[in-house]
Amino acid sequence: MTYGERFQAMWFQCGPGSWRYLFVSQNEVDTARKSNTLESRELLAATVHPDTGLTIPLPFRMCAHVPVNSVLLLGMLSARSPLATGAWQSVNQLFNAAQFYANRNASNEVSNARLGASLMGSIISAVVVSSGLQVMAGRWGLTGRGAALAIPFLGAAAAKPLQIGLLRGDEYMNGVDVYDENGVARGKSKIAGMQGVLTTIVTRVLYLAPMLWMPWVQNLVVQRVALLKNNRAAQTSFYLFHAAFNSALVTPACIALFEQRAQIPAKYLEKEFQGQGVEIYFYNKGL
Repeated sequence: MTYGERFQAMWFQCGPGSWRYLFVSQNEVDTARKSNTLESRELLAATVHPDTGLTIPLPFRMCAHVPVNSVLLLGMLSARSPLATGAWQSVNQLFNAAQFYANRNASNEVSNARLGASLMGSIISAVVVSSGLQVMAGRWGLTGRGAALAIPFLGAAAAKPLQIGLLRGDEYMNGVDVYDENGVARGKSKIAGMQGVLTTIVTRVLYLAPMLWMPWVQNLVVQRVALLKNNRAAQTSFYLFHAAFNSALVTPACIALFEQRAQIPAKYLEKEFQGQGVEIYFYNKGL
């Protein structure tokens, strides 16, 4: 698939094109399984895990990513104390952990201990980074609204590599299932598992990049629009809309950088996968 084709697919899996499937029932999912229309395929891609075939719970489907994150954003922006900041960062990381788990490569089981370590590690890193940035911003005189708005996103971004690396550690330590072009499992590959985790980390960090320039755009607009200048509620509402708009575009654009049904040439895998009459192996990268 070309990048344009992947972007279109992600638009209907985790972008605005998928929002119509937010509240589909299990009956609608079951009906879609029996159909082969474009709409039924889009519905299943937005709601069903590609490995297990099970329906992903509503809050953790990728089609719910932008709406849920908009609510989390509002909470992080409204926090006015270290306790509130830590609480909202914790809720944000809890949601991220659940979403990563729900959309992972499911060929390996994830233990409760690994889930706990991933969650605690991400919460600690997000809170520490956010608090540290607040201290440094104060020391450097960066006390403007722009710096205050950027800090929650930088804290969240710093936690993603640790969270994904811990949660999906079994994929690169024990390998993931790889398949031939006919969908026949040929064994587990640690190399494919490492590639899947690394590409997921890249996309999950990249789609936060707009948050680095959004606060400055926010300040520019607030200073030039009278309605926003002295109205904190209007400022927060505009920023929420601004964040949702950027996320709605950038999330599918970044996730489309890599195929979800990823492929890797046999020559780059372990020796046992070479000389088997298969030139290209496939695996689920996970989202």
